[in-house]
Amino acid sequence: MEVYAGYLTYTNYEVGRLINHLKEINQLDNTLVFISIGDNGASKEGTLNWDIDRPLFSKPLTEQENIDYNLSKVGEIGTSAASEGNYPLGWAQAANTPFKYWKQDANSEGGTHNPLIVFWPRGIKDNGGIRTQYSHVIDVLPTTLELVGIKAPGQIKGIKQDAIEGTSLACSINDSKAPSRHSLQYYYIFGSRSIYHDGWKAELAYPSRSITGNAQSKQAFDENAWELYNLNEDYTERIDLAKEYPEKLAELKLSSKSRPKLIISTHTLHGTMYSVGEFTVSKVLSHFSMLRKM
Repeated sequence: MEVYAGYLTYTNYEVGRLINHLKEINQLDNTLVFISIGDNGASKEGTLNWDIDRPLFSKPLTEQENIDYNLSKVGEIGTSAASEGNYPLGWAQAANTPFKYWKQDANSEGGTHNPLIVFWPRGIKDNGGIRTQYSHVIDVLPTTLELVGIKAPGQIKGIKQDAIEGTSLACSINDSKAPSRHSLQYYYIFGSRSIYHDGWKAELAYPSRSITGNAQSKQAFDENAWELYNLNEDYTERIDLAKEYPEKLAELKLSSKSRPKLIISTHTLHGTMYSVGEFTVSKVLSHFSMLRKM
């Protein structure tokens, strides 16, 4: 976790260099900055015992063999030799708090929910404001296009472009009470899946035996083990409402079957303000919301 923290500090510094340069050339006020923190939730690939250099899909070791192997190479942590270095599952859960589960769990907020910081001095008046409208990583591009006032080209060098997916978040920039416009989103990765629609979310976990850090890895897959949550009232997914609202669950499951299965979910952690170099984001933070990925 020290290596992880060190990398964040390094990234923090480099972002600060860019911000400070824009300030020096008098372009900062005219620059729209998006910073998404995290990667599909904290990683579970480190398993319960952490990892240094063993490939994810290598031959499984017993718990004691894994611990002995790691201890024999503990001096490599933070060096180029630790090519597969990863923190243990306990740290992953701490990083994902208050959400459950981890990266690669498309069924959970812990595997899809990350913070998004938007900074634009000229266009954002609510400095430090927090937004809770539902959003997804595919919303960043349409938001950018709307804020800068341009349309996506229909063709590039004679090649027809696909329609841009996602929903602009521009309406929420200076209106914290603007209704969520991104109303439907499907998530899927490695068998785990979920579908969100107007505050309701149906989800199905998939126990992966290749990821020993998955707490459900020893359970058989159950196609009927869907869970249902009302994120408007329970954003940490504590209360499963599947038995109380079977009609709503059936409605969402039906919608999920009509969605493409190639969408990979995203990540989201929790709100953090931090300084970048000589430039402190918390002092000029213009907009903060939670962004889904995958």
